[in-house]
Formats: sequence, structure tokens, C-alpha cells
Amino acid sequence: MDQVTYTMRNALYSPGVIENQLAVQRRKVKVYGSGREGKIHEETLPRCHDRQALLKVEQGAITIEKKLNGYKWFGQRHETMFDRFQTRGGLDPRRLSRLAASALLRRYWKKRNVIDYGGRPLVVLAKDGSSSNTIHTTFAGKILAAAFLRIQNMAKIQLFVADYSSNSEGPLVRWLYHPQKTPGQSCRQAAEAVASLPPKGQGSNEDVLSISHIMHEVLNLPFSSKQTVIVINVTDGKFNSPVNEFRAMICKLREDYRLTYSLVILGDASVDVPEANHTIRIPSIELQNPHQIAERIARHINILVRELRGKSRSSHG
Repeated sequence: MDQVTYTMRNALYSPGVIENQLAVQRRKVKVYGSGREGKIHEETLPRCHDRQALLKVEQGAITIEKKLNGYKWFGQRHETMFDRFQTRGGLDPRRLSRLAASALLRRYWKKRNVIDYGGRPLVVLAKDGSSSNTIHTTFAGKILAAAFLRIQNMAKIQLFVADYSSNSEGPLVRWLYHPQKTPGQSCRQAAEAVASLPPKGQGSNEDVLSISHIMHEVLNLPFSSKQTVIVINVTDGKFNSPVNEFRAMICKLREDYRLTYSLVILGDASVDVPEANHTIRIPSIELQNPHQIAERIARHINILVRELRGKSRSSHG
């Protein structure tokens, strides 16, 4: 029986008939900022069947995961705990007056350190998967996503991960993890779905349409209104949409929602998006090192989460 249980737990996940029918959808999308409408082909990725691809992503993600585990994600605060009034004599403390005190009475208190999570920030990883992305940049996105999926519970964040590109039917959004889009998969199982992505970019994409769809699916969740959303948009900066439309989308998202938008540009594209809260440029000379790319982005996300939690603590006293 133990062997059967072990085999079932370690068997590669294969979606059944119902899951396959639910995995592919056509969605009508309205672009934030411009109101332009279009259609998105949406699918969810199952856990990978290729053991070699799984092993490669897992080994690549371990280094990033260890560094993420070593980062400080939340702080501590001092909390004073008061005990009931006590007496030095034989008086019953339950009969003591609440409006008077005397030398016969004393009160105990103690201090303790309490971990202050400061809420559960929402982090959206939106990765450009179009054909202009190389093997190195694609692998960097894979190990980054896998590492964050593996440490989500430890860091006390709510993670959403999506890759966007296109197929023969048009713009395509592939969910690696979304609590309502990838049912039946835990975060650690979803980390194995990362290996299902192609080894390098494919097709083109419709940037504003894809990102608007991703953000719509996140921002319409009931709990998204209670937390600031941290968006990490990893792209090579070669937008297929007019850059003004891309900028208008970010501006509209920031105006209407509690949202921090970070644009990570892989390569030397000179595109300028001042509406983004942060712009991280990773020059072409550094693109040969996927681990360095992933580590730099991971460090940036950690800083944003800590700053957000720091603001949460100060706003609550």
C-alpha cells in the first residue's frame, strides 16, 4: 500500500477529459486605457511529462529558491501582553474594584516579539513569451517562476503567473498558476508546469490585450481590492502594440487600482515607459546568464514586498 501511495504522489499529472475541455477558452477582452476590444485564446498548463525538462527547471530554480528563502520577507514588532490584576495577600482578584488601585495590587506584563506579515501582497508575474525571446531569457523566466511558486507559502504572498505569446488563432495567455484558473494544483505542483513552456519564445503577441486580460482576471477577484497588487512585467521591450497604448494601459491601471507596476526589459530596446513605477533594464551582455537575470528580478520583488509591508505596519500604527 505504501508503494501505491508513493507512486500516485509522484506520478506525472495528466489532465482528464473534463480538465482538457476547461483548459482552452476564448475570451473577449477590453484594453485598459483605450477601451479597444479583442479576443484572447486562454489555456492552463498541466504539470510537465518530460522528466529531463522537469529536472533542468528544478535544478535551475533551486539556487534562486535558496536565495529567496534567505531573504527577509516580513519584520517583527514588540507586543506588550498584560495579565490580570494580582494581589499580594489572600484577596480574591475577581472581587477587586476596576476603578481603584492600592499598594496591595500589582499587575504583571510581558513583552514578546510577534512576526508582522503586513497582509498577503498579490504578486503577478507576466512573462512575454514571443519569438524574440531567446533560450536564455526564456529559461530565466522559467526558473524565476518556479522558484517563486515553491516559496509562495513561506513568503506569505499570493502569486499569479502567466506567459503570453500567440498561436495560430491569435494572442495566447497561458496560466502557470492562478487559484481559480489552475484548479487542483498546489503551488509546488504548478512549479512543475513551468517546464511545459517551450524552450524559447514562439509566435508574436498582443501586449496590451494579453496584459489587460491577465490583470482583469486578477483584479476582479474579491480579495484583490484589499491588497496592493505588485505587477512584474518581463519583456524584451519589442511591443507589437503602439507604445502610447501600452503607456495608457499602465496609467489607467494605476489610477483605478492599488497597483505597483514594474517593467523588466531584457535587452537593449530603448523603449521608455515613464508611467511604470519601476523600470529595470538588463542589457544584452548579461542575457547569457539566466540565473543572474532571475536573481536580479527576485531581489527586486523582495524589496517591493518588504516596502509594502513596511507601509502597512506604519499605517496601522
